[in-house]
Amino acid sequence: GAAPDQCLMLSRSRVAAAATRDQISAALGATGTVPAARTASSLAYGILRRRAALAGLPAPTLLSGPEQDAILRELLAGHTAGDAPAPGWPVELAAALHTRGFRGELRDLLMRVAECGLIPEELADLGHRHGRPEWVAAARVAAEYEAVTALGRPGGLDPAALLAAAADALDEDPGLLAETLPGL
Repeated sequence: GAAPDQCLMLSRSRVAAAATRDQISAALGATGTVPAARTASSLAYGILRRRAALAGLPAPTLLSGPEQDAILRELLAGHTAGDAPAPGWPVELAAALHTRGFRGELRDLLMRVAECGLIPEELADLGHRHGRPEWVAAARVAAEYEAVTALGRPGGLDPAALLAAAADALDEDPGLLAETLPGL
């Protein structure tokens, strides 16, 4: 019996969210002014966009997977070329450092770290405490990655940072969710 604007369903992908919205609209015979089904990233982006609008700031931008991969590829190539200090990867990873698979795993690690709310220094500390030199090296790359994206793409967030920033925004201003989704 609720109006579409009073409902929100989170979905695993944009395709699934669109299909769910279509099903909801067909079942209710009506549409709402806000999407009834979204991905977690879409909701997080909406929260951050609303916060930026309220503060008179530009909306954040989402870094795509290929953009993240390109940044990591350039950072790793810079280490190899000597343009930047190498982060100290363990020797057993040397053959993998320039592969797309390694960059994918590194990107996944950096996203999980961001989802946990850790900063690079905390990842390095965990690496030292648990004898994981690859975490220490990844922490150095994470710090470089953050610096490069902050300079090259101000307001640019990867999906994990987007979710973490939205959670932080809601902690700071619990009313922001109601601002973002007025019907809920």
